[in-house]
Order: sequence, then structure tokens, then C-alpha cells
Amino acid sequence: MRGIGSVVAVAAVMLCAGIGSAGSASAEPPWGTHCKGAKAEAKKEKPFIIQACQRAYSAKARAIIADDATKTDATTKADAAADAHTADDATDAAFEAAQLAAKAATSSKVTADAAVDAAEAARAARDEPMDVALANKAAEAEEKAVAASRKAFGGPGQVKIPRLTSAG
Repeated sequence: MRGIGSVVAVAAVMLCAGIGSAGSASAEPPWGTHCKGAKAEAKKEKPFIIQACQRAYSAKARAIIADDATKTDATTKADAAADAHTADDATDAAFEAAQLAAKAATSSKVTADAAVDAAEAARAARDEPMDVALANKAAEAEEKAVAASRKAFGGPGQVKIPRLTSAG
């Protein structure tokens, strides 16, 4: 149990460090204060819930920029990830938000390819919600999708999603 607190603390430090060194990145990540995993039923699932929530809000930001028509649906999915009780629920919402962002990213092949990669990584993480490696691959794919979106559309700002180090 003590390890989970350490994972969360390290993630928070990494997040703050990532934001501080991001250069042109906005001061506030897309998830703001939403991804705390406060409703986690099991402490060992909390880091997975937090990261899936961050991925969902990041995908929401991409969807909003690529196609405003998906804004409401992506917001609903990101909010569902923030309110998740289990890693399974959070990864489902993150996957669905990534799918919405992939559908919205049709104006640029590079953006669309990155969005599809992020959706596929989110699907793999959804299928194994407690797998550290898959969660981290999904985070990396989401960051690449954000970079492609920023290049194509001028936003969102740079996003750094903290990596998980263990399942607790």
C-alpha cells in the first residue's frame, strides 16, 4: 500500500517537472485538476485510473481542436475517466475518448495516423487495465498524437503524461 502513495507522489513530481520544462506548453495540462482517482475502489488501481484519465482528457483536447462537433462526447468520456471507480472503467473511457479524437483527426494524414495509434494503444490498455507496460505505451502514443495535432492544428499544448513504474 505504501508503494502506491510513492507511485502517485512520483507521478505528481514528474508531471510538475514535465510542465515546467515544456517550454511552449501551457501551464495547465488538459486534465487540470480532474484526474485524482479519488473514487478508486482499490488503491492498487488508483495510478492506472489517474493515467487513463489523463489520456482521456488529452484525447478530448485533440478532439476539440480537430473537430468541435466531438467536443461534447469527448468531454463526457473524459469526465467518466475522472470519476472512475476502477481501472477498467477509466481505461474504457480513455479508449472511447481516443476513438473520438481519431475520428475527428481527418484533416491531416499524419494526425490521423497518430490518433489511430493512440486509439489502438488505448484499446490494448483497456483490454489489460492493470498492465503497466500497456498503460505506458498508451501514454506515449497519446503524447505523440498530441504532438501531431499541435503540428497540424496549432494545439493543444505539449502534454507529458507521467509513466507508471509498477502495479503497486
